[in-house]
Amino acid sequence: MDMKNFWEGYEQFKLWHETTWNIVFHGLTSLFQIYFVIEFLFTFNLWYILFTILIPYITDGIGHLFERNFLVVLQISKAKNSTNSSGVNGFYNFLYKLIALFELSFHNIKK
Repeated sequence: MDMKNFWEGYEQFKLWHETTWNIVFHGLTSLFQIYFVIEFLFTFNLWYILFTILIPYITDGIGHLFERNFLVVLQISKAKNSTNSSGVNGFYNFLYKLIALFELSFHNIKK
């Protein structure tokens, strides 16, 4: 995927991630995933790999419940045969969450 498509995917991502709480929970997903990978590297405890895989289903779901678009996003993801509404791979989705959290933080600082 080239950079143009990356940013087009991010615009698609932002369509379904507009509220502060949804963005915060999605940002937490990525931060938890980073934490769990680091913990795994230092402990070699396989539970952390499981947590890394499962955390998006929990925190992202909570975020979409706050935004009240959980079922719509679930249907879009299913239609795209993906685990995310942007239809991109997990790494890009991970980056989108961090970018959205950064934008939210920057936006709040400017106020």
